[in-house]
Amino acid sequence: LAFNSTFEQTCSLLWTTGGTKPSSESDLQKRFGEGRVEAYELLKKNPFVLNQDHPMDALRSATSLMSSATQVDWAEYARITAAQAVFAANWSRVHRGMELSKPDPSLTHSADFLRLLRDKNAQQADVDALDVYWTTISDHGMNASTFTARVVSSTESDNISAVVAAIVALKGPL
Repeated sequence: LAFNSTFEQTCSLLWTTGGTKPSSESDLQKRFGEGRVEAYELLKKNPFVLNQDHPMDALRSATSLMSSATQVDWAEYARITAAQAVFAANWSRVHRGMELSKPDPSLTHSADFLRLLRDKNAQQADVDALDVYWTTISDHGMNASTFTARVVSSTESDNISAVVAAIVALKGPL
């Protein structure tokens, strides 16, 4: 998949739940865009979460402020995934003395993440490279953060709790 699909296409394959999946790549890209804008609005209301020194502390705090959907489907996965990119990119911006940056929902997820980080549109080669990277790490197997998210999910907790727990596990040096 790495050299033959975009990150959105890979997500579409992974997020087929209960027989449902995005009707098209543009449908998924649209949901990613909406999720990035929603995350940005959350940061505008709660900019203090980005003032933490460690990026994982900021990511954990920002994610914990997200509402959890009652229906778990590909759109919810896209919303949560989209938010992580906005939280991470804007943490980096704040710690470089820059202002928060609003996402551009018309861009692909990789292109918008790079634009948020760099404050300029990314070259296609960079977007393609990030798509390849994110595709190759999209199926984590059973590392500590994946295991932690699965344990939390197995209790029938919500997705936000599972992602926050995974972030906490991922922060550790091991």
